[in-house]
Amino acid sequence: MTPKTDADVKGGILYEQEGQLKLLEIAQVPEEHIDEFCSQEKFSVFNTNNIWINLIALEERLSKGPLNLNVIVNSKHILNKPVVQLETAIGSAVDCFEGSVGLCVLRERFMPVKKTEDLLLVQSNIFNLLGGALVRNPERKHADLPEIKFDVPLDQVDEFQKCFSTIPDLLELESLEVAGQVCFEGIATLKGKVKLNGVNKPIVVENLKTIENEHFGS
Repeated sequence: MTPKTDADVKGGILYEQEGQLKLLEIAQVPEEHIDEFCSQEKFSVFNTNNIWINLIALEERLSKGPLNLNVIVNSKHILNKPVVQLETAIGSAVDCFEGSVGLCVLRERFMPVKKTEDLLLVQSNIFNLLGGALVRNPERKHADLPEIKFDVPLDQVDEFQKCFSTIPDLLELESLEVAGQVCFEGIATLKGKVKLNGVNKPIVVENLKTIENEHFGS
């Protein structure tokens, strides 16, 4: 587990019932309790989907029968059609073992990559790769990570790669919003708050260009 931020309010949480640790995912929460589930005051940490298990304990448990993980019913829309996704979460296996515990680690140890916005951050010079781990670049003076928002088509990996053939310098970036057809021709530097809107007219960012607190496009 790791402390919640505004970006993690939907992450699964651990709770204790009759002395047994259990996992609760947002898809299992009734609609009238969603706000309570997302509250950082009631649940200040969330599950990072990192599981450590003792193989001897696993062998002993499996000798008694399979792990009966809870089936999560997740309602979604795909191509504007309602679908029901049935899934199990490996983290719910904590309910199958006596003495399971949750370990809370520093936020710096958790950097999820679920969207192309996350991918830009981990590929940028805000982080360095040290001993196989991502560590914050000490040259970045801002305490927080920049807020990045991509609209279509940059929410797709192939379009993201076309746009960012070379990852810009983000050390002094506070926020970035990109939509439409945008292309970085080479190494650029983004500072402060930057908005690039290429919906009506494509935007090409030239090599070695610096953009600081500017809004391009309508």
